Amino acid sequence: MQMTACQRREAYNRGELKLALIGMSNIGKSHFAKTLQDSLGFSSVEVDACTQEKLGLEDMELHAQWLGTPDSEGYELRETQAMLVETEATNEAMDMCLAAGNAVLDTPGSVIYIDADSLARLKQEFFLVYLLANDDNIARLIELYISHPKPLIWNGYFKYNENMQNSLIESYPKLLRSRSKIYAELADITIEAQKLYEGDITPQNALGL
Repeated sequence: MQMTACQRREAYNRGELKLALIGMSNIGKSHFAKTLQDSLGFSSVEVDACTQEKLGLEDMELHAQWLGTPDSEGYELRETQAMLVETEATNEAMDMCLAAGNAVLDTPGSVIYIDADSLARLKQEFFLVYLLANDDNIARLIELYISHPKPLIWNGYFKYNENMQNSLIESYPKLLRSRSKIYAELADITIEAQKLYEGDITPQNALGL
């Protein structure tokens, strides 16, 4: 949903601004959503939580264990199942946001792989905010994925090479580059995540509020 800064401020003042955060897993979407909730009074809905509930999983760790890594047996079937459930969860989360006042939808990095109709709905009904990972973030994202795995949809970009860690180091940047292009094309505004981490810009300034 394209909106000028003036239109965003007016919608926010009416209690009708709907944001959706997109970007790679671990880039800081949930932290940014929490900041908007605490500082600007947004309601926040996390798609991952809705997905986990539908899968009967209690938390992110169990979600990651269930999906597994792309070298594990049955991963491709679980990946397909995960995206079907995530599509349903995203639509339900969108409904929740649309029924609230000012609201922010915290999407998983794989939201770009939900079905075309649902993705079109996301684009039509929400102002899409892309948290951009720069080159300095890549090593941190890989390290976080290895040390604190999250469920990650590889969409064919994982290639095994000697061992899992080397495979991740080689495959993850390729996945990131492929996603970055889609995120950028989908987004209504792009914000460098590093500037938010370092306090170079405030949420209000970043969003034009």
